[in-house]
Amino acid sequence: ARVRRQRGEAETAPEPDETRPALSETPPRPVTAPEPEAVPGLRGADPVDPSEGGATWRVRTLSIPDEGGDLVDVLRSAGFRVDVLREIEGGAYVIVVGQFADEEVAQAAAPSLPAWARLRGEVVPLADYEALAEVGEGP
Repeated sequence: ARVRRQRGEAETAPEPDETRPALSETPPRPVTAPEPEAVPGLRGADPVDPSEGGATWRVRTLSIPDEGGDLVDVLRSAGFRVDVLREIEGGAYVIVVGQFADEEVAQAAAPSLPAWARLRGEVVPLADYEALAEVGEGP
């Protein structure tokens, strides 16, 4: 808005609007999910190996190991490190995604997982599982 001045009145700079940031201030950087390849243990062709320890995302429980073949194929073709494991206690079969150093690193990978896996999945310790080859079974 223009300010009318009376004759003889000195021109003054307008008062800064304190509700808006000054132009010299840098706006905060937006928080973005890490790139999938930047999350160690999430992607790759290596099988998930419970004997190496760490944590993983359990994304589905199965009645029999073969039941998850299609989903494993889809996740693997998308580049995820995925496998079917067996619970040591209880014997249920599960589809897991990723092998991470610990549960904190696994949680940090959540934004890089498919949305359905974040909603339905949970981080679990690999110590509770065994590879199917170790129990003489396979998908």
